[in-house]
Amino acid sequence: MAALPDSNYSLSPGKNKGNSAHNIQIYDSVAHRRCLLASKNMSPQAQRFPNQVVVVTGAGHGIGRAIAERFAAEGARIAVNDVSAARASEVAAAIGPNALPVPADVSSKAAVELMFDQVLAHFGRLDVLVNNAGNIHAARHFLEADEAWWDQLVDVNLKGSFLCAHRAAHHMARQRAGVIINMSSGGATKAHRGNVAYDAS
Repeated sequence: MAALPDSNYSLSPGKNKGNSAHNIQIYDSVAHRRCLLASKNMSPQAQRFPNQVVVVTGAGHGIGRAIAERFAAEGARIAVNDVSAARASEVAAAIGPNALPVPADVSSKAAVELMFDQVLAHFGRLDVLVNNAGNIHAARHFLEADEAWWDQLVDVNLKGSFLCAHRAAHHMARQRAGVIINMSSGGATKAHRGNVAYDAS
């Protein structure tokens, strides 16, 4: 996301460890205020994505919400995806009339197809997909793992990115333009205890 400055956050040493939900709440509060201020003070001429349509998966909280809000501050129209309809609607309402809640489980092909159908019916185009949805909360010791646990994480983190990118790419190819951004984390390069499925995906 180098094209979107000021979307990072920092915590004092030692506070970026432990409960990830706690860290997400800190991120939300800082990023949300920053994006609201940017959208109020930014002229349409200064916005870098005016009227472009951006789908952000996993945008109901945390980093996904901050991404959606930053794109909105830059003039984009946002499709806010989350597995929770309540969270998707809350974020879309906070962003304003240029946001559409599109709740869906990205691990389901049928749900993904319906989500993109809704986006295209509402906005008429698709310019950017941010594959941000991810499941990290089901930590389990490897010796206690089973196939259902593995599938639960890999289906969202890996298959979900494939399903969304596959559908988006077909539309973007016909449109002859588009960008797909796949988010990752430190799990791509470093193993974490209890998170072998997350790290692998």
